[in-house]
Amino acid sequence: MSTVGVYARISLDRHDGEGVARQLADCRQLAAERWPDAQITEYCDNDLSAFRARRRPEYDRLLADLRAGHVAAVVAYHPDRLYRRLPDLEDLIDAVQAAGAEVATVKAGDVDMATASGRMVARILGSVARHESERIGERVSRAKKERATQGRPAGGGLRPYGLTSDRAGLVTTEAEVLRQAAGAILAGESWTRVVARLNDAGVRNTTGRQWTVGNLR
Repeated sequence: MSTVGVYARISLDRHDGEGVARQLADCRQLAAERWPDAQITEYCDNDLSAFRARRRPEYDRLLADLRAGHVAAVVAYHPDRLYRRLPDLEDLIDAVQAAGAEVATVKAGDVDMATASGRMVARILGSVARHESERIGERVSRAKKERATQGRPAGGGLRPYGLTSDRAGLVTTEAEVLRQAAGAILAGESWTRVVARLNDAGVRNTTGRQWTVGNLR
């Protein structure tokens, strides 16, 4: 029996995994329709950006399983869930070619990596995705610089954990939580273990939900 690797990712999780859960549900449906007899293995990088350079553990595991011949097809919600950086795309192309695997997405159809023309299209789409990420980054950076020049807090988004709503003062109890977490990480404890300890203790982030490695970082 062949195996389909279903991959889901969201850059910023503010809803306790609801976003990746929806992606996984849609991907499972597509995989079941395309490969009804296949086993499905899920890979999920929640609260992790594909644009920043740090590694994505589940993406790396998917590539390793492709190279080892354990996965015969890959399903994702959209190509930009798999890659937004061209080096990541090249790694995926190499792994898919080694496995002779197919790549299908819920929103953009199949991604052909078996032919030169198909790989060219994938690289063009990857360049477009990177451009979009860089453009958003430039716009956000410019807005933050303007606010800083005017002496205003960064603003936007959720209240940062440890700061008051006007970003001008500390919430002492939250600041102490961050000091202890930072101390543990600097002492060599893993991010995952620190997050687990916070959640087990009932400490919640500013959304009132559990911590993830991404929002603690």
